[in-house]
Amino acid sequence: MIRSGKTCISKIQQPTARSISNMSKPAALLIGDLTHTNKEWSALSNKYTLKEFRTGTRDKFLSNLKSGTYDDVVALYRSNTSVTQTGPFDTEIISHLPPSLKFICHNGAGYDNIDVSAVNARLISVSSTPVAVDDATADVGIFLMLGALRQAHIPLTALRQGAWRGNATLGHDPKNKTLGILGMGGIGRAMAHRARSFGLSIIYHNRSRLSPALENGAKYVSFNDLLAQSDILSLNLALNPKNKTHNLRPAALILQTRRRNNQHRARRPHKRSRPRRGPRIRPRLRRRSRRL
Repeated sequence: MIRSGKTCISKIQQPTARSISNMSKPAALLIGDLTHTNKEWSALSNKYTLKEFRTGTRDKFLSNLKSGTYDDVVALYRSNTSVTQTGPFDTEIISHLPPSLKFICHNGAGYDNIDVSAVNARLISVSSTPVAVDDATADVGIFLMLGALRQAHIPLTALRQGAWRGNATLGHDPKNKTLGILGMGGIGRAMAHRARSFGLSIIYHNRSRLSPALENGAKYVSFNDLLAQSDILSLNLALNPKNKTHNLRPAALILQTRRRNNQHRARRPHKRSRPRRGPRIRPRLRRRSRRL
């Protein structure tokens, strides 16, 4: 303190780099493992105290929450695969998240394993990555479509068993067939773009019709007409009780690139409306090759 006459002036001491580094920093939590971004994650230590739950069980994660291990966490990162460690972010887990938490950064297009209502009640913001895997998912969808049409699994299985071609029957050409897309979002449009290269006609159904620029030649039809007219049906949407396929034509092939929704699956919907594990050719498809 410096005195000058009757005036008293306080000398402010500037903080040193060391004192700054010792100041408390907000914490960020990583749930599950990283494949390509470990270096970037480590670099965040300049701004945040980094905490990790890369491996473990749901019980252990809940124990950490209850013990206060994450009480200073303001943001956490998770993905669909981190469900292996914590299970879904349901009411039980969300009720024990620390009051400091403001952001859940979810690496995935869908967030069906996060209880949105419970998160909203806690005023926690959730982000997702809805376009990150559009192209990759569409690539796999086309791969599955061609494999199912050509019955590629039959000779592949035979080769692994030491046989040559197996009992492969005549496959089906995608050209001049109709691909019906249920859910014309980013993945659906990427599927349509790729499918045109194989000579497929595109029809689709959405909650609302797209602009002509986004349709890019695809024809908008009603849900029932989509089921009745599709030779191949691609499901590119979240599962819900309205997405039933009772009226699908008998010779149709179903492509399933959506994730299973455990919440709806637990309700045990009608057997034919349950999501498929992958593309399957209905038995009558093999007997009705002329129709296709």
